[in-house]
Amino acid sequence: MSTSIARPHTAEPGAGAPRFDERLFRELPFLLAAQGADLRLREEELTEARRAVEVLSKVHQPDPRRPHYEVLEVSAGIAAVGRRFRAIAESAERTCLVALPAAFRSAIGLDVIAEVQGELARRGVVTRQLHEEDAEHDAAFRQFVASAGPCTGAFRLRTHVRAFAVIADRSRFVLSTDPLDPEAGVVEAGHSGLLGSIAHLLEEQWSTARDWDEPANRETSPLTRQERDLLGLLAAGRTDEQVGHRLKVSLRTVRRTYSHLARRMAIRSRFEAGVVAARNGWV
Repeated sequence: MSTSIARPHTAEPGAGAPRFDERLFRELPFLLAAQGADLRLREEELTEARRAVEVLSKVHQPDPRRPHYEVLEVSAGIAAVGRRFRAIAESAERTCLVALPAAFRSAIGLDVIAEVQGELARRGVVTRQLHEEDAEHDAAFRQFVASAGPCTGAFRLRTHVRAFAVIADRSRFVLSTDPLDPEAGVVEAGHSGLLGSIAHLLEEQWSTARDWDEPANRETSPLTRQERDLLGLLAAGRTDEQVGHRLKVSLRTVRRTYSHLARRMAIRSRFEAGVVAARNGWV
């Protein structure tokens, strides 16, 4: 149902023909300008969405010398995460890139991570591990990195690692089905268009991360962990109710936090919030 902008007054006896409220006509240009601004915003959001889809849909041609296969296995449960991490990493012959969010680092366990890293080093596999910044506050993990040495592999830190993933020789990968929940399990695949997209996203995260021994620039990370998780979930299309359930906060807290972030970041939509956060490496 639409509301008429210009409406006639009820004619009174002796008042002559109905007339229109001139104030509403004066407001018409402002209403049209507001609608135009909203349309431009939606067009910008659509353009950003198309760019994101183009990146995710980029297909890397598989190596014809290797067999072509798609999804191999979908495994659920924390135990499966550890098994697939070990299997994929130890299958690497030349290179191995690992992205470990804090929840998955804890689920897999430092003993397993160190054992796999040591095995790869002994076989001369070039390894890179990407961790969230809280890892540098973990005394046991700091000791592991210090004892590993530069010949064992490279370690980098990022404010937020978007998902658990392991890529071996750019031919096989394992990826978490939920970026925040190890219990949801992982999917393993190789030689598909998805492999190229995952590799692209991981390389992008690696390029924006800092080296393990590089001091953190706190000014580049203005968001709290809860705020980063909230933005990541909203950017992934989750509803307010789903975000609240995942973060274990009330619906009111979700909306209040987002409103506060929108003012701080000077953004006009949830999609734009996710884009800005991703560009700055916050999610």
